[in-house]
Amino acid sequence: MRLEETQLADILKEVLNVARPQLDRAKVQSATLLPTDVPPVNVDRQLIKQAIQNLVLNAVEAMPDGGKLSVALSRRGDMAEIAIGDTGAGIPSEHRARIFQLFFTTRPGGSGIGLADTFRFIQLHNGSIDFNSEVGRGTTFRIELPLAL
Repeated sequence: MRLEETQLADILKEVLNVARPQLDRAKVQSATLLPTDVPPVNVDRQLIKQAIQNLVLNAVEAMPDGGKLSVALSRRGDMAEIAIGDTGAGIPSEHRARIFQLFFTTRPGGSGIGLADTFRFIQLHNGSIDFNSEVGRGTTFRIELPLAL
């Protein structure tokens, strides 16, 4: 890993810019809360960018008829928290325990690699990832990464 001091708001903006065509095609509106006063983190930019991109693209796919994507950054003590939420289909309770398992997918043509990679990338950075989901209402993933204090 190539760790460098990084502002997470910059990575989040980059990912959203890259995802903009998919968001527009899927009629997904985005709302962001990216304060500039959250201290930097020491991360491998490419790995964290890939982890966030996986979550954003999954959120878009969960909203085939449009919806709202929310991306927020905040500070929680010595951690930076990223919350990525959607107003999509939600994750049924019978799938929740397996959602981060390699090759587990419910999507036709899906590889089951994206969330497994995301989980691993966050763990490599001594961070954590979890989610809340309600079928028919949407899902929010929360990533916590240690601040570079």
